[in-house]
Parts: sequence; structure tokens; C-alpha cells
Amino acid sequence: QSFGGPGLGYFAADKKFMRNVPGRIAGATVDNEGNRGFVLTLQTREQHIRRERATSNICSNQALNALAAAVYMSIMGREGMVEAAEQCLQKAHYAFDKITSIPGFEAAFEAPFFKEFTVKCPLPAGEVVEKMLAKRYLAGIDLGRYYPENPEMKNHLLIAVTEKRTKAEIDDLAKELEGLA
Repeated sequence: QSFGGPGLGYFAADKKFMRNVPGRIAGATVDNEGNRGFVLTLQTREQHIRRERATSNICSNQALNALAAAVYMSIMGREGMVEAAEQCLQKAHYAFDKITSIPGFEAAFEAPFFKEFTVKCPLPAGEVVEKMLAKRYLAGIDLGRYYPENPEMKNHLLIAVTEKRTKAEIDDLAKELEGLA
């Protein structure tokens, strides 16, 4: 996720355990003018407390990500989050169908997927990524880089499609991939 960078983790805890939770919790509040806002609460940071009582990971500070996600989800609301998820699902499946209809590109796995899928390419995935970058497309992730012990994976490309992509963008991506096949 995020090329090994920060990610978001969600879990629930009883109130009695909240002060033992590692990391940050984003909470809603109201400022002195009555405006709704968001704050980070229960910040158990090594810089703030004695080392022997530390519970969070000293290598990561994902507070900004958690706050941004909390704001995004509150703005989107329940219906907006459902709509975004449905668009991710539909657009990813549309992209999958378009790409796997290109001769030489085929489904790598037959498992259900949400917004990420893997295709087997007619040439090494690293070459596909490079050639597509030259055309200003981020085509996906070369899985061969992460599975060097499995030579077959050098032709596998992991592709993610979110609600932000349009049908036209997906069609353009497929057209450019077709030119590589």
C-alpha cells in the first residue's frame, strides 16, 4: 500500500481501552465560534510520554492521514462513501474487461476483486510500466519486483482503479496498452 508508505488502520475499542490504543484518534469538536472541526485526540507519542509507557510505533506518524480520512468520510457521509465504493467496483471491473480483451493481456487470477486486479502481460511488466510512464500513464505496479523468486511474476501487473478515473481515461489507458501488445 502506498509503496510501503503510510496507510490507515481502523479498529474499534471499548472506552476503557482507549488510552492504550496506539497511534492517533480523530475526533469531532466545535470551536469557540460554534463551527464543526476535527482534532487529533489521545495522542500517545513517544515524544510526549516516557519511553516505557509508549504504545505507538516510533517509525510512523500517520496523524495527518487519519485526520484527512476523517474529514473526507464526514464530508462524503454514508451515502457518499457507498457511492464511491460502487464507482470503484464498477470502474475497476470495466477496466479489467477492457484490458483483458486486448490480445496478450489476460487475467492472472480468477478471484473476486474490488478495485485492484492483476493482469498477465505479453511482455515484462517492468517494460509496460516504463513505456506507459513515457506516455504519462501510471499503468500499475510490476509485481516481478516484489516476487523475484518467482520468475513468472515478471509479467504480472497490478492495476488499481478508483472512483476518480473516468471511462474516457480507462479507454485511453486500454488503447495505449493495446499499442504495446
